[in-house]
Amino acid sequence: MVHVTIAPAASWTAATVTLSSVATDAASWSFRVDRPSVAAVFTDIPPGDYLIVVKAAAFQDAVTHVSVDPGTLNEFIADLSNSDQESGPSSVTEAAGHRRADRLFERDILEAFPGDDPVAAIVETAVAPLIADRIANGGLWTGERVLIGGNGSSWRQTSFERDGFDVTDPLHPATVATGLTLQVTGTDFDRFGVGDSLALTAWNGSTLVFSSDWTGARTQEISLAAGTLVVR
Repeated sequence: MVHVTIAPAASWTAATVTLSSVATDAASWSFRVDRPSVAAVFTDIPPGDYLIVVKAAAFQDAVTHVSVDPGTLNEFIADLSNSDQESGPSSVTEAAGHRRADRLFERDILEAFPGDDPVAAIVETAVAPLIADRIANGGLWTGERVLIGGNGSSWRQTSFERDGFDVTDPLHPATVATGLTLQVTGTDFDRFGVGDSLALTAWNGSTLVFSSDWTGARTQEISLAAGTLVVR
């Protein structure tokens, strides 16, 4: 996919964005943009080398090359210069960090998602190029990890991050930090586990890094949902 946005700094009224194949003249697509809030989006583009040309009346043409790889998103920003000014030429530059195949799922969207499926099931059904080794169904494979692959590669070649940490392989956790102090407190009410509670707090010196249930002054113990806590 190729995504071209025209910078709003230039006072243009209409522009035409053309994507044409370098290898053959037959492969060419054009998109008319009539306001800055609309971007030219080219989907289902075969892999290969292409030429992007942005034209607008009274402005210099902006031209650049792009190599499209399978399953990737290429985002560009066109900055148009007036043809009657002695300013620099118009340019099309690649948006920083957007020549990639990443799929981003914001925390607030996932938390407000109207369903009770796990995150893995949402990702698998939301993005067509992603394939899971099993679909969550609430019956089989309960508690088993879900492996997801994408863009024609295996799950071991696909990277997933959560809150900035690599969680691709659930069997090999990534190191979050070192030199921390882990404080664990618990209450053992009886040998049957009824009412048992636990609290986890991680400190980096005097800086709070993690709390299982922070009240603003301390970590409050949480009742165990299952099992029992035995303090000896």
